[in-house]
This record gives sequence, structure tokens and C-alpha cells, in this order.
Amino acid sequence: MQGFDRITLTTMLADGAASLQLDLNQQQITLLIDYLALLIKWNAVYNLTAVRDPAQMVIQHVLDSLAVVCAFDGASNVLDVGAGGGLPGMVLAIAFESLVKLLAFLAVGAFVTYGLYDGFGDLFSQAMLAPRLDEYWKET
Repeated sequence: MQGFDRITLTTMLADGAASLQLDLNQQQITLLIDYLALLIKWNAVYNLTAVRDPAQMVIQHVLDSLAVVCAFDGASNVLDVGAGGGLPGMVLAIAFESLVKLLAFLAVGAFVTYGLYDGFGDLFSQAMLAPRLDEYWKET
């Protein structure tokens, strides 16, 4: 699959989340697909990921990001030090509202640096944004 078929991608995501035993509601799935659409849009400009096929992005980016959730059980802080498309932080913030307040986004990724997160500003208003790693450690 090369085109952005929202229905097919939504089904893939819902099935994949179910196989990971994650209970995502329709709004979360919709936001994850919206995020994927933004990633595809800005990937053409900033080369955020080598993966170009939307179906592969669901598997290699969204579902892989969701697969780490069990590692955060009981965590008091989570730091996304990604440099690019906001993975896994954006996916985790969308899928797990309780984790949003624990997430600290390091503003080295294009999504934060260039404000490419149209429509997702409310997620970032709840999480801490640090422009540099040393700034994050000073604030925690």
C-alpha cells in the first residue's frame, strides 16, 4: 500500500492495538491516524523518517511505539529524546492521557522545533517542553 487510505490504516491500527492488548478508543485511534497524516505530510519536507509507505508507518512507527507501554508501568517521568517525527512521545501522549503529564518532550525533533504538530497543541500544553537535554535535567 502506498496511498493514504484512512479506512485501511485505521483498521490496521485498531487490529494491531488489540493484538497488543491495548484498549484504545475511537478518538485516540483517529488522533493517531491524524498524527500519521501529519508525519507523512512533513516527512516530504523535513525527511523525518525513511519509511514512506503509510501501512509500514502504522507498523514500524505507531504500533512499535505502542509496544513499549508496558515498560512505563509505574513510571514517574518519561523523557522523549527523539530527534525527528516525535516518536514514540507523540504516539504515547495520544494513546495514554495519564502518561501525558509524565512526558517531557525534548525540543530537538522537528515536530516541536518547527511547530509541525498542528492540532496537537493541547498535548504539548500539558507536557513539559525542554529545548535541550541539560535544561530538562535542571527542571526535574
